[in-house]
Amino acid sequence: MLYLIRSLRYHPSPRIRKMRGAPSLHHALILLVCISASRVNSANPSWTVKGTNTLQYTQLTEGENNTFVGTLLAIDGDSGDDLTYGIIDTASDVLGGNPYINAALYLAVDPDSGDVTIVSPVDRESAPTLLATWTAHDGTTLIPSDPVTMYVSDVNDNIPQIENLPSRLEPSLKEDSLYDTLVTTFIVVDKDTGYNGEVTVAIVGHDEDDSCDDNPFIVQESGSPKEFKILLNGTLDYSTESQYIVCLNATDQGRAIQLSSSTRVIIPIEDAQNLGPVFLNEPYSSELLEDVELGTSVVQVRAQDGDRGVPSPNRVVYSLSETSQTFAIDADTGLITVIEQVDRENLEQNPFQLAVNATEIDDSQPISQRTSTTTVFVTILDVDDEKPEFEKTSSTVDLLENLPPGTPLNIGVMVTDGDEVGNSYFELFLEQPYDTFRLQETSTVGGSLNVDVRVNNSEYLDFELYQELNFTVVVRDYEDQSRLEVTVNIINVNDNDPQFLEASYNGEFPEDVSAGYTILEVSASDKDVDDVVTYAIDPPVSYFEINSTTGVITIPPDVRFDAETNTDFLFTVEASDGERISQTLVTLNCLDVNDETPTFQKHQLQIFENEFKFNASHPPDSIFSFQAYDGDITPPNNEFLFSIAGGDENNTFYIDPETGDLYFDDSVDFEGPEGITEYHLLIQAEDEGQPPLAGNTTLTVVIEDVNDNSPQFSEEIYYFAVMEDAANQEEVARVTASDADSDLFGTVFYSIDSGGQGNFYIMEAGDIHVGGSLDKERGSKDGYLLEVTGRDGGAPPLGGSCLVNITIIDVNDEDPVFENDHYEVSIPEDATNPSTITVIDASDPDENSDLRYEMGGITAYDEDGAIIQGDYSDQFIYGETDGVLAVNQPLDRETVAMYVMNITVVDVNATSLQQDKATVTIVVLDVNDLVPVFDHPIPSLSVIEESPIGTVISTDIQATDGDQGLNGDVVYSLDEDAGGRVAIDESEGTLTVENRIDRETIEVLPITIRATDGGSPPLWTVVQVDISVIDTNDNVPVFEEANYIDEVLENTPVGASVMTVIATDADSPEYADIEYTIQGGNTGDWFKIDNSTGEISVNIAPDREFADTVFLAITAIGSGGFQGSTLVTITILDENDNSPEFIKFEEDITTSVNIGKGSVITTIVATDPDAGPAGTVLYNALEGNGTALFDVHQLSGEVSTIIALEDLPGPYELVIEAADNGTEAPPMGYERRTMAIFVDDISSTPPAFVVPTDGDIFNMTEGHNQSDVPILCARAVDEDYGDEGEVAYRLVPTGGNEDWSKFKVDNMTGELFYIAEPPDWSENPEFNLFLEAYNYLTDLEYNDRVEFKIEVIDLPNHEPGFVDPDTGEPLEPVTMEIVENSGTGASIGSVSAEDKDKDTIIYYFIIEGNEAGYFQINKTTGVISTSGDLDRDVGTATYELLVKATEDEFYDAGTRRRRATEDEAEEDLSILTVLISVVDLNDNPPVFQSDRFVAGVVFTVEYGVLVTRVEAIDKDTDTDNTQVYYNITEHKRLNLDKEVIGEDEAFYIDSRTGDVYTLASFQTLKQGIYFELSISVVDPSEPRYADNTELVIYVILTGQQLKVHTLVSAEETRQTVGDLESDLEATFASYDSGKYSVVFDGISSYTFEDKVIQDQAESLFHVVNVTSDVFVVKPDDVLYILDHSHADVDTFKNDYSVNTIYVANYTPPVPLLTTLQLALTTTAIALLVILVLAGMAFLFDRNRRQGVLQAIGYNEGNKSDDSSDLGADNDAYNDSDEDVEYRTIAHPEVMEEEMDFEDDGEEEDETISEDGHGYDYIDDGVTRTFHHTGDATEATMNTQTLAAALDAHNHFAHEGLGDVTDI
Repeated sequence: MLYLIRSLRYHPSPRIRKMRGAPSLHHALILLVCISASRVNSANPSWTVKGTNTLQYTQLTEGENNTFVGTLLAIDGDSGDDLTYGIIDTASDVLGGNPYINAALYLAVDPDSGDVTIVSPVDRESAPTLLATWTAHDGTTLIPSDPVTMYVSDVNDNIPQIENLPSRLEPSLKEDSLYDTLVTTFIVVDKDTGYNGEVTVAIVGHDEDDSCDDNPFIVQESGSPKEFKILLNGTLDYSTESQYIVCLNATDQGRAIQLSSSTRVIIPIEDAQNLGPVFLNEPYSSELLEDVELGTSVVQVRAQDGDRGVPSPNRVVYSLSETSQTFAIDADTGLITVIEQVDRENLEQNPFQLAVNATEIDDSQPISQRTSTTTVFVTILDVDDEKPEFEKTSSTVDLLENLPPGTPLNIGVMVTDGDEVGNSYFELFLEQPYDTFRLQETSTVGGSLNVDVRVNNSEYLDFELYQELNFTVVVRDYEDQSRLEVTVNIINVNDNDPQFLEASYNGEFPEDVSAGYTILEVSASDKDVDDVVTYAIDPPVSYFEINSTTGVITIPPDVRFDAETNTDFLFTVEASDGERISQTLVTLNCLDVNDETPTFQKHQLQIFENEFKFNASHPPDSIFSFQAYDGDITPPNNEFLFSIAGGDENNTFYIDPETGDLYFDDSVDFEGPEGITEYHLLIQAEDEGQPPLAGNTTLTVVIEDVNDNSPQFSEEIYYFAVMEDAANQEEVARVTASDADSDLFGTVFYSIDSGGQGNFYIMEAGDIHVGGSLDKERGSKDGYLLEVTGRDGGAPPLGGSCLVNITIIDVNDEDPVFENDHYEVSIPEDATNPSTITVIDASDPDENSDLRYEMGGITAYDEDGAIIQGDYSDQFIYGETDGVLAVNQPLDRETVAMYVMNITVVDVNATSLQQDKATVTIVVLDVNDLVPVFDHPIPSLSVIEESPIGTVISTDIQATDGDQGLNGDVVYSLDEDAGGRVAIDESEGTLTVENRIDRETIEVLPITIRATDGGSPPLWTVVQVDISVIDTNDNVPVFEEANYIDEVLENTPVGASVMTVIATDADSPEYADIEYTIQGGNTGDWFKIDNSTGEISVNIAPDREFADTVFLAITAIGSGGFQGSTLVTITILDENDNSPEFIKFEEDITTSVNIGKGSVITTIVATDPDAGPAGTVLYNALEGNGTALFDVHQLSGEVSTIIALEDLPGPYELVIEAADNGTEAPPMGYERRTMAIFVDDISSTPPAFVVPTDGDIFNMTEGHNQSDVPILCARAVDEDYGDEGEVAYRLVPTGGNEDWSKFKVDNMTGELFYIAEPPDWSENPEFNLFLEAYNYLTDLEYNDRVEFKIEVIDLPNHEPGFVDPDTGEPLEPVTMEIVENSGTGASIGSVSAEDKDKDTIIYYFIIEGNEAGYFQINKTTGVISTSGDLDRDVGTATYELLVKATEDEFYDAGTRRRRATEDEAEEDLSILTVLISVVDLNDNPPVFQSDRFVAGVVFTVEYGVLVTRVEAIDKDTDTDNTQVYYNITEHKRLNLDKEVIGEDEAFYIDSRTGDVYTLASFQTLKQGIYFELSISVVDPSEPRYADNTELVIYVILTGQQLKVHTLVSAEETRQTVGDLESDLEATFASYDSGKYSVVFDGISSYTFEDKVIQDQAESLFHVVNVTSDVFVVKPDDVLYILDHSHADVDTFKNDYSVNTIYVANYTPPVPLLTTLQLALTTTAIALLVILVLAGMAFLFDRNRRQGVLQAIGYNEGNKSDDSSDLGADNDAYNDSDEDVEYRTIAHPEVMEEEMDFEDDGEEEDETISEDGHGYDYIDDGVTRTFHHTGDATEATMNTQTLAAALDAHNHFAHEGLGDVTDI
């Protein structure tokens, strides 16, 4: 049981109240007990008990908002009371008594948590401290806290502001202001506190935009808060800066951020009289002859006051600084003259240097300040009175032998002439036995010359010839001369190379030589004493060796030679004496041994020869020439003789033993009794070597019949005639020829060789037909002369020829034609009647034409182009027969300006209407008949005097002329121009001022104006005009005097009158008012002037020390603005009103005890700006312990010693006074200052090094780059006392190197630093240095020097590099060679790299280019070899390897498998490019590209025409290994049954190129003949390498070829014809695979209407059926196949620019007109002619398939008889009289979809109708024949519509193609 033993009190524990989580049992029990107790409010909240928190003195941050400040905590004694918090306004009485702000304005309190937050930003500057009164409420009582103080911490948010600073300082700062002069003050305000409110002010120097100047001012704090002052911190110089722009920057010291502001002030400088005179035109110099007369002017100096800003510059006087016995100067003018004679040779100094003083007359300044000095250089010119002499009379020199020409002897003797340049000319020359030496300089005008003798000829500088040479140098000056004897001792050197006894050596040895064989001996000698010569082959060769002592060359063991492979060996032998070497060339010839057998090119041969009749008087020609080859290279081993060893039992043949030419030696009769038609000869070739070797071959000679009769024509010339409209294929003539031979040799084949121009062709029987157009007007008007040839079937054939003359009979079929469609002529309007205008006639090419001309209607136009109504048919006449156009009626241009008429010409002799029309425009030309007229009266004119030239007077002058063109153009001119004062614009009529106009000279300007037109002759009008001149004020006021001069005493009172100036104006009274002003020069604004009277008076008391002269520029201004001026000079007189001031005074001076008596140790300077004696400063030493030793010069201020200072070291003092010397008034005052003088002792002991000592060695690591870390610290000691014991250090640049420049030494501490690029051991392994220690004061008098060394410690810091060991440059790519098929492991070459580090091992790796693994490299030796077999014909010709050199033995080359970047091998020296060329071997046979080639030849082809090329490919790459020879081994002529009908050689082949040419004519061959040629190719250097192929050549008739028209040139077509051929074959394959082959026969430029178009081409081709019977496919069938195959038109158009494909000999047929059609109207006939001439080309099937290539138009004349094989029956259509047939290339679907065939003209949806008045068609596979079954007239008229549609459908548009071809 729980008992209450005392009264309860509610007192919650804060710890329990704040506990989180589940309470323990103990706490739970207490809590239950507490809850059970009744709550009584027995205590109020408290803010003062322990544990409360009122946030007293909490710091708030300025400017923060919504920021947590802290948590309030009050204590309530009652347990369980929940407190709420708040804030109330702090009592006003509390706030009023203190500088506090109510916190309730800025803070808020969370009532539950007591969290205080800033709710309004606090500005510290307005609320630095807050007072907060908190409240705590327990539900019953509200308890406020005492006011709580809270501070606001400052944030730097206020920019410092500069105040009270003017933008421009007034008044100006005086130039002579002293250091620390106060310029101005200002304040800086910053409302922040602490650092944020602390401000510094600085002056900003010069900036980029020149808004601030560098200046001599500083800013300091003045002592008052926030106040600063600007002080002068240097001297001012008005002459360099007249004002300064001083920029100030005020910056606070905020820690987080600094704020600043800037401003500027302009400080003007007021000039002071403080500069001495300035000399003009410096420098001064003059030249005088030494014998110049006294009084001669030398030079004049001029100076002016250096203070140019003062109003009155000082006057300047001149003097010499030192008295001269030779020259004097005029004090006023500055002119220097000669006062004593000058002797140049006795002068100690030349030129004279005269110090000239210019002194301003100004007693207010000290003499030193107003005096400037310049130097005048006076050069005394020489008179010639000296002679040249050597310094000594003899000299001896040593000279190495063989020195090159130009080497100086360095004699070291001068020759001198005392005279100057110009008078000291002399010449040197040599006296010597040989031409060994020469003088570098032989003359001079400079007074002295070093005797410079140089080697001229080294021939005699040979110790082996002469040990001493002597010569004399002679100098000569006109009459006198001196001599210098020179002895030259020659010093011996090793200067002779070993000399071979012969320039080169030649030897020989047999190719079967054995080891040890002695070939020859080389020998060399050396002129030098005791030199031993040794021999070596350099570079070494493996085939020979040499004895180093004897020079004997022998054969080493295991060497084999083959003279057939290599006969000449060249190498270099080197002879050396140990130092010098020489070389000679040795050439060894390997002698041939007879070890090769003669070899014939072919072992079995066969030839065909004609029957032969032997004639001993005429030796026969060779029938064959044998060629053999002997591998031996020298005679007699390679010389052989030919002989017939067998097969010639009857001695029918003879062979030339030397040439191998085979001849008939007896007659051979094919039909003879012996009947031998074949011989088998054994031919032998035997060489003449010992023992002889022989080779054999077999020749078969086949005897054939001979074609020895030529065809003969029955007539030499035939005559025929033909109408020009003869139809194509019409027979014109027939010729016959006969041949007495038999068989093929007696068969005659005809051809037209020339004259036909393609318009005729000849058939097999000799009948000649029309083959083209015979238009007489466009063709040959005189007819044709054909050359016809008949050839027999021989090979080569024999032929005869005849001429065929064909006359063309003219038909009147041409229209007359005017030359132009329109003519334009002109005629003047005053032309008389009848006047011929022009002749307009026409031309007609017909021979029987008769032309008549007629004129049609005439239209008239006025000059504006408007039509004028009326009948003008009689205005002109037009000649009926001559075409003369003439005037018939008078012309009036003003009425009618132009006529337009129609003219016609008609051929009245033609059977149909033949005419032409044209138009004529006649322009009527104007005649000048109107006079210009001024538009209106000229108004009154005026001009103001003195108007500028060009001023416009009037623009109202205008005149017009009614004429046109030039006749109506008006120009203006002046007959009277008022004396040249007025001008007029000739085109506009504008009057302007031309010259000055002065009203006082002339008041009225009379002029006469002329207006003239542009006619010829011209017409004109004139008018007179007067121009009034208006007066202006143009006179200037003039002063009575040009200059006024007066003077006034300085300090004159204000208002005192000085003078009066007067000016007058010559103008009339209205312009006579004058106003006076001072325009400039008024120094200090000291004076003023009365504007109306001109009286000048004092405005401010003048100060002479500021300016002693004032110049006033006075201006008088008239009422018109003109002004005159005068100069007033006022001199300011001086008063003694200034005291002296020191400007130079050294207060501390140090001197030494070795200074003697009278030595000047310093000079003091004081100045007094007063003038005269009042400005003269006197110096005096008043007191001090130094008065016994030192004195001050009264005038110069020089401080000097009275006695010597020896043994008188120590400190001394002088008090010095400066006072002026004024006499008119007591001295104004003085200045006294104290000078301290220290007499110092002298050093007597030199310093001595402790570290380093001579020979010491120190170390420095390679790559050292710390220039601030010392290498060592030197130390030397000096036993002297004080400053004399101070030691300094320096590096000495001696030792013959630049090592010292890479170091620096601290001259006081002795620390030595390395300052150059980091050292590299490979370049500088050590540095040799000289260091010197010296006394700091005495410098070089006492010193010590040591030599020591710094060695560089090598580090492994270099990569190996491929560099030239001599130059250090990167190696170029290395080139190597390897013969293909050399096998694995064959050595190719080696690479070698350099490493700058010591003792490093280099490893080599291939990092790129060996991806195929063909190569390997020995990583230690760098030897590159093969890792597999190389085949040059399969692989690459050249391999590019990148080889890496590295010190890493295990370098991973696989990580580098990428392509090198550009120039990487050059940038990375460790990478080397190696180029390995694979040398080709002849190891591949030539191979034909095909086993069977196909070609064609037109039967009309000439001899020697290229047919085709068969080509074999040799995969070898070397040019020598790819040579091949072609040969036709078999000829066959076959028919369509593949029967061989002949073996005649109709073709031959170029053995080098494989080009096959014609060797016969084919005009007599029948259709279906072709040839098979067996062709072989052989590698001449390897006869075993050969291949064979077959060439089939088809003989093509005229109608068997097609043409391809391409829109590119023939050359471009040739480049793509192979691909075009393949694509055409693919097109045929799509129709019937594997059956057709396309063969192109030739390519040429395109010809159209006898014109050659170079940028287009036409190609002939034919198609062969290669499957069954071999034949050439007919062109009609080819076109049909093209039309029915799936050809891609875009491929042919885009890839090959194909325009059309058509039959090669196609010509549009002549229309067959019926009687009914001849009766049609003229219009219908003309339309039909146009349609017939236009051809249809290629059409596309647009709906069924796009891109079908359409074939060329076809007509009945050239239709194949075999067309029924491919299409329908040609006769399968109605042939009634009323039918009309359309034959066209258009596809039927084109006709169906593009045309509406209907006789009534209405549209119809039906396709082609088969009966009635419609159309049907027959398709024969080549053409489409559309059959019209209605009225012929209607069908003919519909032809135009049909042709238009077909033209529109033709995608390959071309004239003559695509039209209806036959109606």
